Amino acid sequence: KKQKIDRKKPTMMKFSSFIATLLVAPIIAFQPTQLHRVDTTCFSQTCLNALSRRDLLSSMPAAVATTGAILIPWKGANAADDASTTSSSPTISYQGVFTDPQHPKGYRVLIGDGKEGRMQLQDEPDDTVFAIPFKINTDKKTNEVRLALDFTAKGGPKDVPGVLGSNKDVTTISFPDGNVWKKETGIIGVYRDGLNPTYLRVIRKEKGSTLTVDLINGSKTINVSAKAGNPTVKFDFPGKPNDPGTVDLKKNTISFGDGNVWTKL
Repeated sequence: KKQKIDRKKPTMMKFSSFIATLLVAPIIAFQPTQLHRVDTTCFSQTCLNALSRRDLLSSMPAAVATTGAILIPWKGANAADDASTTSSSPTISYQGVFTDPQHPKGYRVLIGDGKEGRMQLQDEPDDTVFAIPFKINTDKKTNEVRLALDFTAKGGPKDVPGVLGSNKDVTTISFPDGNVWKKETGIIGVYRDGLNPTYLRVIRKEKGSTLTVDLINGSKTINVSAKAGNPTVKFDFPGKPNDPGTVDLKKNTISFGDGNVWTKL
């Protein structure tokens, strides 16, 4: 009888261990780390991240020409480094909005890093918007910076050289045919979001005091309007119209009431 009782003890111990496992396993499995994490790195109206209206943002392929004025995102927009400050980048920032004297009603928006970038190009209002890729080369002897622009999407040549320069504190891009693009000054330009440095904001001028603002949140972009003022600009953000932003032209910043500060590149 003693032997029979001894043989049953391990069985009872196994059964008790099995019951304990059933009770403890669900508790172990239900850890807070398994819950869906909400991105709270950027939650303000001006940042437009982690909000329900992100569903309004439409993802657009970067290499496809489109009609309308929404800026096509470039993969380099996710980079945290400013092209004007990285060691491999030109000392003069080419990122910004440029005017073309041959197409005064159009615009050229250049965004990228120290090696390559993408230009958003529109010749006339309501014309096709083209995404033009380009590469950056710096002459080690002269430090001359050249942009090799690929205009094949527009029906042009593949490697058009544009020399980055400066004329009376205005950044320029000069071409072999004598055409010179000038970088817009003042409030017009490309900005980095203060709450999420991977997000870019492009401000372009429309008619009068009306501005167009492209909010580039990674691979998604939304287009909003704004009204220029001095020193306040009112932005019509989704769900928050007439949101004032204070412009500081000396610091090249736009500050908002939620603490966000956009810095011009």
